[in-house]
Amino acid sequence: FKSKQKNMTVMLTRSNDLYEMRQAALQRMHELQLQSEREEAEFRQESEHLDIVVSEQARMFTNVHQTALKRKERDLATRIASGKLDSEEEMRLRNKLKALTTVLEKQEANITMTEKSVQTYEEAFQKLYDHSGLNCIQSIVDRFVRDEDDNFSLFKYIQRLNKDIEREEDVLRRTKEEMYKYKQEL
Repeated sequence: FKSKQKNMTVMLTRSNDLYEMRQAALQRMHELQLQSEREEAEFRQESEHLDIVVSEQARMFTNVHQTALKRKERDLATRIASGKLDSEEEMRLRNKLKALTTVLEKQEANITMTEKSVQTYEEAFQKLYDHSGLNCIQSIVDRFVRDEDDNFSLFKYIQRLNKDIEREEDVLRRTKEEMYKYKQEL
């Protein structure tokens, strides 16, 4: 009887632990879903912004580069013809080109980081899709919640059975005690 009680206590403790783990998993899943939605929205917004910035930078770089080339060619031709090359002007143009190159490199690095984040999310979602056999996040979430509800129902059923077993064992114990008592009286 004591070992059964101990087993039931262990089972109840384990059931309670599993229930707490379920609740924590549901909470974590909800938090991750919210985080994923936020990050996806932020990514879309940042991606749109970066597309605009990159396009503008590319256009500006192309315009500056073409203007600088035309001016440089014209000035260089004039200065070569007159024999007066201005190293200060050449240095200024080089610095401007360096600054534009640095901005472009930073934008390219941001795009690369964003693309890696998107790829990581896509791989994680693909693993979820492959494992679950489902093709959308909401279906996966719905299945998880349904399975957790089923597990909780089973948990409650096991608890009811354990209580019934305890009650029956108590009745059996009392009956045996009474039998022993009556045997002693005979």
